[in-house]
Amino acid sequence: MLRKRAEEILDLVEKAESEMASQDEGVSGDIYIGAGETDG
Repeated sequence: MLRKRAEEILDLVEKAESEMASQDEGVSGDIYIGAGETDG
């Protein structure tokens, strides 16, 4: 089951890389990273 999911993720990564490489315009935008902290 996990192997199948990993293969699906890799397929999506390859597809995304291919789509981005074929674009004529650059990629731009904002990235927001959230994090939480717990005590103990």
